[in-house]
Amino acid sequence: MEARMISAPNITPVVSFKDVTKSYGKVAALKEINLQVDDGEFLTVLGPTGSGKSTLLGMIVGSVLPSEGVIRLEGRDITRLDSVRCNVGAICQRDSLLAHRTVAENVAYPLQCRGAHKDQMRRQVISILALLDLVIDMDRYPSEISRDQTQRVLVARALVAQPSILLMDEPLAELEKAHRNALQDEIKRIQRALRVPTIYATHDRAEALQMSDRIVVISDGRIVADGTPRDLYERPPNLWCAQFLGTANILTVRERQRQGLEERVICDGGLQFIFDAADGLPDTDEEASVMIRPERCHLAALTSRSNAVTATVMHVRYLGGRQRVTVQLESGGSVIADVPGHWRPPEIGSAVLCSWDSGAARLVKTNSEAKA
Repeated sequence: MEARMISAPNITPVVSFKDVTKSYGKVAALKEINLQVDDGEFLTVLGPTGSGKSTLLGMIVGSVLPSEGVIRLEGRDITRLDSVRCNVGAICQRDSLLAHRTVAENVAYPLQCRGAHKDQMRRQVISILALLDLVIDMDRYPSEISRDQTQRVLVARALVAQPSILLMDEPLAELEKAHRNALQDEIKRIQRALRVPTIYATHDRAEALQMSDRIVVISDGRIVADGTPRDLYERPPNLWCAQFLGTANILTVRERQRQGLEERVICDGGLQFIFDAADGLPDTDEEASVMIRPERCHLAALTSRSNAVTATVMHVRYLGGRQRVTVQLESGGSVIADVPGHWRPPEIGSAVLCSWDSGAARLVKTNSEAKA
């Protein structure tokens, strides 16, 4: 299977949702979804269980019909077309292979359904099996291959017909961590090689951050954040997203003072931060908090000359390559700092200095609802 070559930007999104809503009686599973996926993009839909991820993918496949709105694939209205006519490749949760067919026969199945010529079918099957290092297993049956090999065959089956888009609904959720990490790299390698636009649904934040070109965070049927992994992790739009995407230190804001092009923010205990007023800050009448990631915090002995605040070591959690240390600030509240695994932290109850990188703090909305 040859890699797709992109000669010029594609101004038409491969898939687009416009004002799409899905309701089951009075319960809205998805609410006013507006989203597009560009050619070659790896988009991850990230959200907790029950947030609407599978429903969103199901509407592209054709297994779920929207209550309102329009879905387009390469400019065509596919709102009520099935996946065969739309040429959508999909791997669903707990997907399985046909037990009575070999690996090669399983991969060939979508081409058989489309009435492909036998010679063409063989060429395409061998090509995709080679791309996934599965040629040696092509004559084996599903009972004769491992679980991670089974997932690779499912990927091959979904890609063999050269779909317009690939949908993956938590395909690695049941694999052990080592196999899951290896397949994450493999899936991303194949996606880059083929340039097939992909929507990958998961609740695993680390998986989303590692694999994605762009992440859409969904909660309670609504898109609450949309951006690159780095932007969403370092600059989340609100407190809910900040905490959902990873561990975060949250400091309560007591006062905000606008001073020209800067805003001075005062937190509990008198801690002060300076933010650029033009940096997308919450409105001054909105409740806000200061967010700092643990890896941007630092601890040092009291003899250090760092510009820092005094704190007391409360808990140390060893994680191999790093340690997560919780300290109690002298001014009130606690902070979590990630430090190298080889670093020898002071004993529990010892006094240290706690500081953070300049520019590491982020002022976010504190609203309880997950709205962007």
